[in-house]
Amino acid sequence: MRIVVSGASGFFGRAVTDLLLRHPVQPELILTSRTPEKIADQGAAVRRGDFDDRAGSAEAFAGGDVLLLISGVKVGHRVEQHRNAIEAAKTAGVRRIVYTSFIGTTADNTASVSREHFETEEILKASGLDWTILRNGFYAESMLDASVPIAVRTGRWVSAGGDGTVSFVDRADCVSCAVEVLTAPGHENRTYEINSGDLLSFRDVAALVSDVAGTPVEFVDVTDEGLYEHFGRLGIPREALAEFDVDGYRFCSDDMVSFERAMRHGHFAVPTSDVEHLIGRPPRRLPELVRSRRAELRALVAPPEFDPLSDAALRDPACMFATALNDRPVFWSEAIGAWIVTRYDDVHRYLNELDVFRAPVHDAFTVPEKFADRFPSELMNYLLPAMDPPEHTAPRRAIQSWFRRPRILELQDRIATAAHELIDGYAEAGEVDLMATYCYPLTLNTLLGMLGLPDTDAKVIHDLGEAAIRILEAVKVPLAEPELSQVWEDYLAGQEYIRTVVDERIANPGDDIISFMATATDDDGNPVLTRERVALHVAELAFAGHDTTAQLIANMVQHLSSHPAQLAKARRDPDLWPNVTEETLRRRPSATFTARAAARDVTVGGVTIRAGELAWFALTGASNDPHHYDTPARFDIDRPHPADHLAFGRGPHACPGAPLSRAQATVAARVLFERLTDLRVVTDLPLDFAPLVILPKRNSMRVAWSAH
Repeated sequence: MRIVVSGASGFFGRAVTDLLLRHPVQPELILTSRTPEKIADQGAAVRRGDFDDRAGSAEAFAGGDVLLLISGVKVGHRVEQHRNAIEAAKTAGVRRIVYTSFIGTTADNTASVSREHFETEEILKASGLDWTILRNGFYAESMLDASVPIAVRTGRWVSAGGDGTVSFVDRADCVSCAVEVLTAPGHENRTYEINSGDLLSFRDVAALVSDVAGTPVEFVDVTDEGLYEHFGRLGIPREALAEFDVDGYRFCSDDMVSFERAMRHGHFAVPTSDVEHLIGRPPRRLPELVRSRRAELRALVAPPEFDPLSDAALRDPACMFATALNDRPVFWSEAIGAWIVTRYDDVHRYLNELDVFRAPVHDAFTVPEKFADRFPSELMNYLLPAMDPPEHTAPRRAIQSWFRRPRILELQDRIATAAHELIDGYAEAGEVDLMATYCYPLTLNTLLGMLGLPDTDAKVIHDLGEAAIRILEAVKVPLAEPELSQVWEDYLAGQEYIRTVVDERIANPGDDIISFMATATDDDGNPVLTRERVALHVAELAFAGHDTTAQLIANMVQHLSSHPAQLAKARRDPDLWPNVTEETLRRRPSATFTARAAARDVTVGGVTIRAGELAWFALTGASNDPHHYDTPARFDIDRPHPADHLAFGRGPHACPGAPLSRAQATVAARVLFERLTDLRVVTDLPLDFAPLVILPKRNSMRVAWSAH
């Protein structure tokens, strides 16, 4: 059997050819195309064929037994082209033509696309040749590539189809059906409806897309004239124009409006089981096809500026959420694999509602096999952010009970003394890296005092905190060797050292937080935490009580340096220094996000988040929400209710060390600007941040002042 495939360089023709070349029947193939050079690699005889050239087509079809006549794309000219192809096939001695028609092709269907197919079918039936007609449904891929992205981006599906229905089809199913009728006997002079059999309106499609994309898509029912206006706003002309020619097809809204008019009148409601009859399996249905594009559709909703590691976001993370806060308050980030929730009211509410959003399961943390005997993976489930009450309550209480006001007041003197000593070391230098000489050493000194550890332990605690951050971030940005092993080595060295300290504190408890955790008991007098879990929480404190506060101090310096009027206010009225801390926390929280997992299906910001899906609550977005704050981009230490921000989270998982972080940053900034009165950030240097999504961390920040 010799099969001629017309239009073999197009998508449909290539797909049919690929299946035929692998088919058990192994037919001899003749491939024709207006551009034969495009298919020279197909592994079959290739000839030039053009439907506008009847004689040339007859030569191209010569020797063929069956012709696959793939309908042309030149609307308004296709009937004549198809007539040429049919007459050429007769001349060439072809015995049967398989024609790819369209759903709903009847005499009374006035849709532009259907009229031309109907005329072609009539010509084919009158030709004297055997024929097989495949009335393909509405290609799902065409809709997913064209209409769906517009609907997702705009939140509107504009249609004149009303509640009329159409049956969609996976183009691959059409290809499989074509191959079947080309290669098997018994299909002569038969018409098959090639579609999924499901009848869906565009209202149904809008609801389906809304569910899968996770963003509201409103169905907007309009008149025919309203649909013309909609396409006009998209730049699509009402009538076919030469400048809108794409591969021979001239886009115009007349075709689309006439289609939806016919759909409204029921011309495309054609249920069928022909696909399963032909290829022996059920067809792929539209819901399955739309869900297969889930990641792609959700990505359409993400604001274009959402890139946590871009220079703009590192410079000012709030810029990532400007569009979202106004237009897309909840959107999907494929890079993070989570919903991003941005508005203050939503973040504030759901961080408090553990029945709706729970702590995420940390099974994503994988301990490298060579370290498994030193650190079981299940320990990660005891991280404070990984637990909810009641399991979370006792360890949380053991930690938070240490952060009482009298103890914070005592530490303030230590913080101020350490700040002065650090500045004494370089007051005459005129320029330093503030992170290396002030922010990190100061917060590390405070952390060591809190843990009851000597200054000689500074490196092991610093390395432990750094490693903990890298391990947490590695869930999204995996580490490669040898860095992976080094990070885990640092982490476990710190863990193992802290475990020895825990043993000492159990025997000889002091007033430090390790002693508090190691000796904490429940109501029955049983220990709340094992030594391994105490060490785990110390690692959390090593980055949460060190890095985040160091970043807060740097952020305060950055904001005051660029807002001299606000700095002048704080100098005139020292009671405003706590407000400087709060306003900095609002404007730029040290942690950009906190993560939760949906405990059940919930609609937030018009988006349905499914049970088990991750939601990253944007602390920075919420704290810069124009729906909650007047002019949120302005740095203003006179704001009423200065602590009305979400930098430390909310609810049971709010930062337990917030009182100490606030006190430490306030003292640090006040002492720094008192000692170095004209201190300023050196702004002509490139950004120097570690590429971390949750905690955008400055590696360095140069500052300068007039040395005396």
